[in-house]
Amino acid sequence: LERQGAFRWVTTWRLQTEAGQTPKLFPNWQDPVYGRRPARARQLFDPTGRRLILLLSDCTSAAWHSGALLNWLNRCCQQAPTTVVQLLSQRLWSQSALSRGNPVWLSALEAGTVTAKLTAKPQSPLLQQLLGQPEQPVAIPGGTLEAEPLQQWAKVVAGSGETRNIGYPFDLQA
Repeated sequence: LERQGAFRWVTTWRLQTEAGQTPKLFPNWQDPVYGRRPARARQLFDPTGRRLILLLSDCTSAAWHSGALLNWLNRCCQQAPTTVVQLLSQRLWSQSALSRGNPVWLSALEAGTVTAKLTAKPQSPLLQQLLGQPEQPVAIPGGTLEAEPLQQWAKVVAGSGETRNIGYPFDLQA
């Protein structure tokens, strides 16, 4: 992302996760984290709203399945445009935490809309009719680092309205 020139400033962080514990955030993902104090999650957030958060993950760790990571990620979704960049190929997503919900289409009418305020529509209207209209949990955009999925997400972040990106709703209560 630094080399392609679309971003003025790119920082990388390490997110250390352990089942049942709140994820810990450390600056500079290449440095060892042993004996260092974790940073506060709010260091990721920009009060002007000019920051994007990309979480690179395979979505298979115990922290995903226990819900610890989802609570942390939900906080990011309330503060900034956030997406999960899936490191596995799409055929393996069914073996990850992304398989827990029915994917939805996400869109935005305004540039820089935080993820929690994106408009979510079911991919299958028939499935929505069968399941009813439950309260919609926060849906987190997902994709890979390939050009097309990143372009779709960028258009949603830009608020193009007509463009949709796949998202995965996570019910934090469940």
